[in-house]
Amino acid sequence: MLLLRPLVAAALLCASPAAATTLTVLVVDSGQSFLIAEGGPIESLAGSLQLEVGALPVGPGNTTLDVVGLDLHASGGGTIVLDPGQPSPGLGVLASSGAFLIPTLFLRLSDGVTSVDLALPDVTGSVVFGPGGASIAELSTGFGVLTPSGLVDVTLLAVVPEPSSAILAAAGLAALVRRGRRGAKEISR
Repeated sequence: MLLLRPLVAAALLCASPAAATTLTVLVVDSGQSFLIAEGGPIESLAGSLQLEVGALPVGPGNTTLDVVGLDLHASGGGTIVLDPGQPSPGLGVLASSGAFLIPTLFLRLSDGVTSVDLALPDVTGSVVFGPGGASIAELSTGFGVLTPSGLVDVTLLAVVPEPSSAILAAAGLAALVRRGRRGAKEISR
């Protein structure tokens, strides 16, 4: 027992500290995001994506960028999600410049009737960092998907969601209530 404690302590000292990660949820800007299927109409995209980022702010090297959630809906009824059969379908790298590369992005496309799993090579794009580089405020990318039905071009812009008006209204109401209570206390003095 006495020998075990020094061994455990030495193992803990030698272990590298766990890197902190940041989870970011972005919503798709449906006015600037769309897909165009070969020979088909332009369809707007809506939905969200979730990113897990290694170290923010990004230092002089690169950090990991992992798309851990993707839920896109086209105005024509199709969907794009991460391929659930892959262990890390959206793992890539993020540079301090904001450029990113996902060497292979594994997606599942569905038109509501059939689903197709695809591996897209070399998906690139960029992010806009928030204040001080401590968060991600926006992500943009564009890529082509060769499906059995032909080429589908995807353009995606996702941003941090704006606070809902209900939250802003509640905050304003709370401020008015506090102000009213202060005024009532001053009158009673």
